[in-house]
Amino acid sequence: MSKVPTKLTLNDVENTIFKAVIIIHNDKNESFNGTIIGINIDEKKMITFLVTASHLLTDENFISVPYKDKDTDKISTLVIRTRKFNWKIYDNGIAVLPFSVVINQIEEEGKLFLNTALGPNMVPSQNEQLPLFDKTITITYFDGIINSNNFYPLSYVAYTAS
Repeated sequence: MSKVPTKLTLNDVENTIFKAVIIIHNDKNESFNGTIIGINIDEKKMITFLVTASHLLTDENFISVPYKDKDTDKISTLVIRTRKFNWKIYDNGIAVLPFSVVINQIEEEGKLFLNTALGPNMVPSQNEQLPLFDKTITITYFDGIINSNNFYPLSYVAYTAS
């Protein structure tokens, strides 16, 4: 497994992390993040999953997946309705939904999937020691606010302490 880059450039953030975050709405009209992660099964194939916090899911949830029409260059969204029972809920508060079929559907329709998946090289190992104080980039769809040009979420820089 390759090591997580210790210093991410703004280009890294834009081309990986921003594009791995997707907006989910629940039936309480709350919006929250989902993150697309991928597991490599060989050099050319990856299985993808959407991951979120399980306590945010309600009976009905709607995932907005941006795509670009290759002919018109217009960006639109495919809205996927899921039920809570479609998600695998873990005791640690994580919920996981298979996502490869969504990507395949968009691409089979001749559209360009605009997001990307975070691979194992972007996730720190359990043995990696993190600094006590660190600058972080927070990426969020706070109150459902979205950049309508490219469907990117909001971001800001903060400092953590533990």
